[in-house]
Amino acid sequence: MTSERAAPTAEASIWIDAPPETVWQRVAMIQHLGRHSPETFETEWLPGSDRHEVGARFRGHNSNGRHDWHTDCVISEYTEPTAFAFDVAPDDEGRFATRWRYSLAAEANGTRLTESFESPVLDDKPAEMNPDRHRVLVAMLDTTLERIKHELESAGTDQPD
Repeated sequence: MTSERAAPTAEASIWIDAPPETVWQRVAMIQHLGRHSPETFETEWLPGSDRHEVGARFRGHNSNGRHDWHTDCVISEYTEPTAFAFDVAPDDEGRFATRWRYSLAAEANGTRLTESFESPVLDDKPAEMNPDRHRVLVAMLDTTLERIKHELESAGTDQPD
């Protein structure tokens, strides 16, 4: 008998003083990922993709101070203005290294934004990969959410794209 263990996950949420449609424009557009993420600093569409929709592919360029790398990603959920998710490094069978997801809900004249991740690769060989990676990813949730909140609330809702 085979038992499957759930992949390492985490989530965090924050209330933002802006309507869901405004928050959506910050979290569900790949060109904004580099403004909020502690690791991703740039994104670009991959050939054959040029708009936000399920199945669209993009590359994220990342740096964590120790090394730089890129990851190819695919948008796995795009339900305006409530849910956006993308899978990092999916293989031909649809298995992904990490799934990042954002959910938005109207709350108290603003938006409750939740960011989460699921990362099966953290179960593979965590000591060989990076024994602190789960802790780093969890910390990044709060940083990303705080950056989005600060951007939207400090300069109002009339933000340039």
